[in-house]
Amino acid sequence: MIRVRFQEFARARHGVTVIEFALAFPLMIFAILGLLELANIALQRQRLSQAALLIADNAGRLGNMGMSGPEKVTERQINDALLSASVQQSELDLKKRGRVILTSVELNQDGGQWLHWQRCYGSLPHRSSWGIENDGERGKAVLGMGPADNQIAAGVDQPVMFVEIAYKLQPLIFSGLEYASPVIETAAMPIRVERDTTSVVSGSDTQSKCT
Repeated sequence: MIRVRFQEFARARHGVTVIEFALAFPLMIFAILGLLELANIALQRQRLSQAALLIADNAGRLGNMGMSGPEKVTERQINDALLSASVQQSELDLKKRGRVILTSVELNQDGGQWLHWQRCYGSLPHRSSWGIENDGERGKAVLGMGPADNQIAAGVDQPVMFVEIAYKLQPLIFSGLEYASPVIETAAMPIRVERDTTSVVSGSDTQSKCT
């Protein structure tokens, strides 16, 4: 009699275990998928950060020393700098899903920050988060570019190339869904070669306007 009751109890416990597993299994799957999606977001943001740094670094190296002194940068050089990250990080598809904004931050005649010129790449609708071309041409109202707690400003004879990338993240688990708003990654590099910053030479090359 005791053995029979023990067997019935064992079967009952086994049934409870099956029910508990059935209830917990969806939660386990949801947690695993969530971790995979978080890893996917972190990887994409890391790639975006690297892309922004690459563009800023390439833009900071633009310029040549001619027979008569430092030369102006050209639209072709700027376009090449903008395209560099798109080639290196092709899986991001920056042209379709992103907006790359390259800004030359310089000092104006009053000692304030001047967003002298700005060029863009990518079809994502996004306006620069910290100002547009020619902001700060006079006065000292513009303090620089970037978040208030980490603002980038040009120094005396030291312009800065500031890059902002807005990007619509690509979901890994539910590819048909879209994140509500784009993420933003930034990078900045000082100009590391002598350059005539008075203007940009257009020539026959297309200007990558931000409008």
